[in-house]
Amino acid sequence: MKRKDLIKLIESFPEEITSEDVISRLLFIEQVKEGLNASENDDVQSHELVKAKLNEWQQLNGQTQQ
Repeated sequence: MKRKDLIKLIESFPEEITSEDVISRLLFIEQVKEGLNASENDDVQSHELVKAKLNEWQQLNGQTQQ
């Protein structure tokens, strides 16, 4: 993240904010950027594959599919 982007982000924060909220927001933004980059590079998994993995995980953990 560039310094100017970080400054703009900090200026958008409320006057009172916890350090945890700052870190959480920064992590969220970085994760979104990573996801967008992965999508642009076709480094994604199909919806069907994700559903299959979720179903497998739910079965292993004794959960029912919703």
